Amino acid sequence: MPVNFKIEIRDNHHGGQYLKVYLSDRNKNVEISKHLTSLKSVRCVNVSDTTAKPTLTVYPNETFTIEEVSHAVEQSLNIYFHGISSEEINETDKSLSVYSYAHKAYNDAMNKYMNGQYERNLLDDLRLALELFLREKLNNNKSLENQENELGKFLKNKGYSKEVRNMCVTLLNYYDKYQNEHVKHNYHSLQKSEIEFIVGVTNMFIKFLDN
Repeated sequence: MPVNFKIEIRDNHHGGQYLKVYLSDRNKNVEISKHLTSLKSVRCVNVSDTTAKPTLTVYPNETFTIEEVSHAVEQSLNIYFHGISSEEINETDKSLSVYSYAHKAYNDAMNKYMNGQYERNLLDDLRLALELFLREKLNNNKSLENQENELGKFLKNKGYSKEVRNMCVTLLNYYDKYQNEHVKHNYHSLQKSEIEFIVGVTNMFIKFLDN
């Protein structure tokens, strides 16, 4: 696995502490600074291009220790470089911008994901986001498990092939079964790779259906 970043804890002149983040690709400094600013533990991020090694300076929120901030930044950067890309998340976020309730649930899930909080609540938020999105998109008030027929009709009216329609309906069925089996009753067995798969499937559904 390539080394994309390095984090150092530094002391300032006032007895406080901050982080220095060195990126292997200096062209990503601005993008990553915006990415890290979204973390709850981060107060602000400054970009410095004046040295031979351009850096990001990360200042913590007062309610977090520097160790907590360092851990959150490391988790977030690992996700950025090796997990679901920020571009994919931003595309889904854009698709949901006109679906206010689904948008909020999705943002709640992604805040947990970006902070490395791989837990049941993250998947609960994703399920809610997809359910609320489908209700608005399909113009009904049905629960997720009762949307399969409505989804099939919607896709048929859109002119999609029988194979694609069946694929989407089947995937939605397994999506709901996974949530019921592993999130509600067996969430201690959740694996990071499975969570990332569910994040990806949720993104795929929303972007595909919003075309």
